[in-house]
Amino acid sequence: MYKVICSAIVLCLVLQTHTTLPPCSGLLRYSEKAMEHIFQAQIFQLQDSLSNIAVTDVLPSATLDIKEINIQTADILQISTQLIPSFGVHVSVNADLNLTAKVVDEVVDMRVLAEIISKVQILQDFSGNPKLSIKSCNAQIKELQVTPETTRLEALKTQIAIILNQKLCLISSDVLLGLNVHLGEFNGFVNMGALIQIKYFLSSSPTVTSHQIEFGFNVDFYLLGKPLDISARRKCVPLPTLTSTGISEYSLLLPEDLFNAMFSAMEWAGAFNLDISGHQGEGTNKLTTGTLRSVNPEIPEIYPENLPIILKVGMNRTPRVTLHKDMFMLYLQPSVELMVMMPQDKPYESLLVVSMDAQMKISVKIKESKLATEYVLLNREVKLSLETSAFGSINLEELEKIIVPLLKDALAFHYKNALGVGWTMPNLFSLKILNPFLSINEGYAVVSGNLLIPV
Repeated sequence: MYKVICSAIVLCLVLQTHTTLPPCSGLLRYSEKAMEHIFQAQIFQLQDSLSNIAVTDVLPSATLDIKEINIQTADILQISTQLIPSFGVHVSVNADLNLTAKVVDEVVDMRVLAEIISKVQILQDFSGNPKLSIKSCNAQIKELQVTPETTRLEALKTQIAIILNQKLCLISSDVLLGLNVHLGEFNGFVNMGALIQIKYFLSSSPTVTSHQIEFGFNVDFYLLGKPLDISARRKCVPLPTLTSTGISEYSLLLPEDLFNAMFSAMEWAGAFNLDISGHQGEGTNKLTTGTLRSVNPEIPEIYPENLPIILKVGMNRTPRVTLHKDMFMLYLQPSVELMVMMPQDKPYESLLVVSMDAQMKISVKIKESKLATEYVLLNREVKLSLETSAFGSINLEELEKIIVPLLKDALAFHYKNALGVGWTMPNLFSLKILNPFLSINEGYAVVSGNLLIPV
């Protein structure tokens, strides 16, 4: 029985770097360990691609007449990576290759230790996707065991290395470039509810340090497929510097500006508008023209029949969010129009319009690679300001007593549902995030976690 000999397949990712931070909406970071996982996900494909391969286009040699080489099996045992600051990544793949070769009219069995050194550059394509490009490749045979034994081992080793060089490079390059399938999905449309779509794209080529690779990205927003003129681009906020032992495999920084852009897109889609009539979550609208007697006595006189009141909520200004330590605050300035539901399908009649300042505390959770709202709470008392009225004076204190409890329940219920559609987080290599954790800080939020290798 032969001793198992491992081959080392070494890949070098060459990354273009920059000294200044470009305009971007967020940062996506993969650690050195994450890069190892990314290549480990290619193990089975590499094994399959290297197995049952025949090399028949063999050039004649002056010392040996090798007519054909067959790679019978390939056992990839381990993949490890090392980041090289301002340069790239070395990826070592350890494998055991079992070959047969036809030398003259004799078939020999071999196990080899091969080293394939590839230089791969990661670029930014025209659409903003990252893209891998093979720059160079060279394969060497480090060790060789042959059955039956031969005195021409060194000559055989040299000739096998020449023959396998192109084939091993071609196969490993094809497998590596297969990652471009996942990278090409980065710039695809991501649905955020029924009306809004978002697209991620890189703002520049990545940067690399001894611990991580960082990708600056921007986000474009669309409403029913049409682009919205919303921008969150600014100078990138750097992710916190971490030690090699404290860094997460996957880290995503989302600045406050990006959340504001997202809420602006939701406002365009009407996500913050609602009509309060009948049942609304935990509250029930029992408002009628009769219940507004204390607000203005003219109302029940003009509408002697007790008619239902509809509350139509819209936005006066774009919602604004601020991020604080462990706190996510949303500021809204809705306008509320009170309208009478007339009998016999007649048009609604407007009574008055008030505006309000609403400050809401939002709890955000991570579920299935999405950021989604868990609950929404009004953080302070709501005060109303009169905008227009079809009558004389309005008793705002009485109006607040009547409609504010209803508004608080209805708004919290509606905004929780509106924000609960989920925001799919960017992930370059489509690996599942294991045990993700959300950290909210002053001005930005960070999602961190490890990556799960598909089995």
